[in-house]
Amino acid sequence: MQGCHIFRRYGPPTSTGVADVTAAIADADLDDAHGLRVLKRKGGVSSYRMHGLDGSLLVKFDLAAGTRQEHIHVGGQRIATR
Repeated sequence: MQGCHIFRRYGPPTSTGVADVTAAIADADLDDAHGLRVLKRKGGVSSYRMHGLDGSLLVKFDLAAGTRQEHIHVGGQRIATR
């Protein structure tokens, strides 16, 4: 899906927005305008990622499992994941 860009979301994904745009795509990795991965879809299961202004991964949502991983960064280094 080269050339396909979507923009960052600053809240949990909902049934509108990005999910609707990619509903017909079985397997895809979509990046935002900054080249950061924001959606990974494999076998119809989607996970969304939100990044900080410095590009560090902050949160990953897995809608099928209903899980959220938060990543804590200090000085540009990830020090914890919960």
